[in-house]
Amino acid sequence: MTERWKQLEETIDSLVNFVRAVLVLRAPWEAKLPPQSFWIVLSNAVFDTAVIDWCKLFGSDDEKNQPTHWKNVVPNEDAFRQQLLAAVGVSWPEWLKYWAELKHYRDNAAAHHSTERRDIKTLYVVNFLEQARKFARLATDATRDWAEVVDWPRVR
Repeated sequence: MTERWKQLEETIDSLVNFVRAVLVLRAPWEAKLPPQSFWIVLSNAVFDTAVIDWCKLFGSDDEKNQPTHWKNVVPNEDAFRQQLLAAVGVSWPEWLKYWAELKHYRDNAAAHHSTERRDIKTLYVVNFLEQARKFARLATDATRDWAEVVDWPRVR
């Protein structure tokens, strides 16, 4: 397998892991999660995983240390950037603001424990906790008696 194929495979793994984490967070949107720390911790861990995987794709673009970053994968940065912005419906300044917030969260809360994490907007926590409670309630109630049918290995 060539180095380019390995890079593409690792990029796809990061993308799949990110999408799966987002889907896990979205799936139980309407659940009525009981106020139990287990569900809160689980939801926070999945949120952190989503942010970390997002940053593998869109965070730092250091070619050596982050070969899965989009700038190190796509053949035409400008074309990809324009298509990305159009697909998510944001302007370049809006993207940069969002990028900075997610990168700051990853750097100071999800991947590292920095004193700067104290400055992260509590809106993240409040909105996420409210959302996680809804997600987990619906997911746990709806799937309690289901057998696992997905056999997709998670690569890390």
